[in-house]
Amino acid sequence: MRRQIMTLLLGFAIVWALLWRAGVNCSVITQAQGVTPTPAVSPTPTTVPSPPGALTYGEALKTYENVATEAIKAAERVLEIAKWLIGSIIALLGIAGSLIAYLVNKAQTASELAKEAKTAATEASQSARISAERVETLSGRVVSLGEAVQITVGKAQAQLEALNTELERTKKLAERDRMALRRSLELIQIDEHGMAVFGDDAERKWKSKIALIEMSRRSDPIVRWRCVRIFGALEGYDEAVFRRLEEIAESDSDRGVKREAAEAMERLKSRKRAE
Repeated sequence: MRRQIMTLLLGFAIVWALLWRAGVNCSVITQAQGVTPTPAVSPTPTTVPSPPGALTYGEALKTYENVATEAIKAAERVLEIAKWLIGSIIALLGIAGSLIAYLVNKAQTASELAKEAKTAATEASQSARISAERVETLSGRVVSLGEAVQITVGKAQAQLEALNTELERTKKLAERDRMALRRSLELIQIDEHGMAVFGDDAERKWKSKIALIEMSRRSDPIVRWRCVRIFGALEGYDEAVFRRLEEIAESDSDRGVKREAAEAMERLKSRKRAE
C-alpha cells in the first residue's frame, strides 16, 4: 500500500515537471515568433537603389528560414512533451487502476471477513442458545433427580426405622427365647442333680447337693424355686441346706420363693426332730 502511494506521488511529480518544462518551451516559442516576417510577393528585380539600412531580399529569405526552423523545432518539442504527458497520464491511470483494484480487493476481503464474522457470531449465538437449553434441561433433570433422591431417602429412612423396630422386636424375642432356653437347661440340670441327691452314690449325692445350693443363687426365680422344692424333699436333715434355706426365706426378692423356703425349713426341722 505504501509503495503504491509513493509511486503515485512520483508520477504526479513527473507530470508537474513536464508541465513546467512545456511552459518554458512555449515562452521560448512565443519569443521566437515575435519577429513576424512580412509576407512579400515575389519581388521583381529593379534597378531602383535600396535605401541605406534596409534588408536585402536574400537576408529576408534567410530570416524567414530561421524563424520557420525554430517554429518546427518548437512544435517537435511540444509534440514530444505531449507524448510524455500522455504516457505519464496512462501510467498514472495504470497506477490508479492498480490502487483501485487493490482497494476493491481489500474491500471484498473485508466484506468476506465481515460475512465470516457474522456467520461465526450467528453460530456462536445458536451454540449459546443450545447450551442454555441444555443447561435448563439439565437443571430440570437435576431438580427432578434431587426430588427423587429425597423421596428415596425418605423411603429408605422409613424402611430403616421399620427394620430397627423389627430388629428390636427380634432381639427381645431372641432374648426371651434365650432366657427360656437357659431356664430349660438349668431346670434340666436341677432335675439331674435332684435325681443324684436321691440316689445311692454318696459322692455324687454330695456334689449334686453343692451344685443345687449354688444354683439357688441364680437370678431366675423359677430356678431358685425349683432348688428350694428339692431341698424340702430331702430325706434327712442337712445343715448346709438348712442355712441356705434361711437366707432365701429372709432375703429373696420373690415372695413365692421365700414362702417355699419357709415351708422347706419346717419339713427339715420335723425330720431332724424325728431323728
